[in-house]
Amino acid sequence: MDTIDWNLKKEELENEMNPSPIWEKGSFEQQEFATDLVNEFCEKFAKVLCWAIKDNIVDEMDINFLTDTIFSAINDIDNANWWCNKKDADEFKIASSLVTDESEKEIIKNIKKAYNKK
Repeated sequence: MDTIDWNLKKEELENEMNPSPIWEKGSFEQQEFATDLVNEFCEKFAKVLCWAIKDNIVDEMDINFLTDTIFSAINDIDNANWWCNKKDADEFKIASSLVTDESEKEIIKNIKKAYNKK
């Protein structure tokens, strides 16, 4: 059985979620702040997703679909203010606001429930 390098997997998931968004709206300061928030979200949520895979909370294939959806959603947000408004939200709330598919929302909900129990 192959062993997984979890630091490498976290980096992979982090990169898969973060398209390095290009902002069309928002002040320069908002754009800088939003970029930092995106990076922070991707880093934190990738760590949670790795934990969920490692502890068999969620199948890795479901995680791959989820990260693709999140990547697309982040890429579609061109207004830095959207992220600035999320500055006090945790990674679960942000992830839930980025997906529209009910099955993906359910995956996030299940991960959050298990994560809060640990």
